[in-house]
Amino acid sequence: MGRTRLLAAVAACTGAAFAVTTSAEAACYSSTPSSASFADSPFDGSLAPEISTVALGLDAACTVSMNPGIDALVGDDAVFTYINRDGNVATGSPSFSGADIVVGTLGEIGADYPPILGTWNGVEFTFSDSTPVGPAPSLGGFAAHVDRLGLTPGATIGVRIGTIWRGISYDYFDFSPEPGASSIPLTVNFSTTPPPPPPPPAPAPVPTPGSTAVPLPTTPAEDEGVEATGCTVPKVKGKSRAVAETRLFDADCEVAFSVVKRYSNTVRKGRVIGTSPGTGDITSKRVKLIVSKGRKRARARVSSVSPSLLERLETLANAPVR
Repeated sequence: MGRTRLLAAVAACTGAAFAVTTSAEAACYSSTPSSASFADSPFDGSLAPEISTVALGLDAACTVSMNPGIDALVGDDAVFTYINRDGNVATGSPSFSGADIVVGTLGEIGADYPPILGTWNGVEFTFSDSTPVGPAPSLGGFAAHVDRLGLTPGATIGVRIGTIWRGISYDYFDFSPEPGASSIPLTVNFSTTPPPPPPPPAPAPVPTPGSTAVPLPTTPAEDEGVEATGCTVPKVKGKSRAVAETRLFDADCEVAFSVVKRYSNTVRKGRVIGTSPGTGDITSKRVKLIVSKGRKRARARVSSVSPSLLERLETLANAPVR
């Protein structure tokens, strides 16, 4: 197979619809770990992201991972992972050894866009699902559940990697393995049988006449009731810990030595969110303060990609071969 045919197949990746599909219930419950690697040829003079050693793997939790060994991925770089899922070259792209799915990642200055999934429709690869296929633990790589990739148990998949960079006058490419060479094989064995449910807990023994009663469990020392009629827990929300403890002492409440710390969007850090037992409760137990840790930082997360991302990826994938 010539480089021209191989690059022409890259140009066949086009964006179609942008609807988010709902994945079915997971079919894979456990998998047999396997791995494969391929050392790409040294720097070949291309300005595309240089592929070094491709590392493939399947862990015990049904996750397939790919790391192309790329050192840098910047704006207008792109990485494509072509996967032949059934080992049949006649059911997928003829230019990519029968690949029937492709995972594309677009580089960006800063955080890269997430990897998204394209499928072979008999003529070309189309991106009809804008939901990320999974996280990107490496530059240009991905980690995806076997169900998300549509893999079947016992299959040996074939994998090929391609990178592209759009220059001012030319487009540059790197491939691993090189055109004409065999794909990288990875065995995918997994179980679709769910594990058996845990056995139910044994019933508590029933005392028989004349036997000794089963003692009830005791509470921790910190929560032991004090020898008193109890106190009414005062309102201490929003107060500092010192002020809250003072108010509890003034109300004749026993105060626990430790506190519980929780995130709060309404109570600033270091202030009291509430108590256990709560405000107004009459208790003879030690009252534990619940203190705010402040707002919890929202972790940046991309739930789906926009049509503009697919259009940019499509533009790179359809770069004319020169």
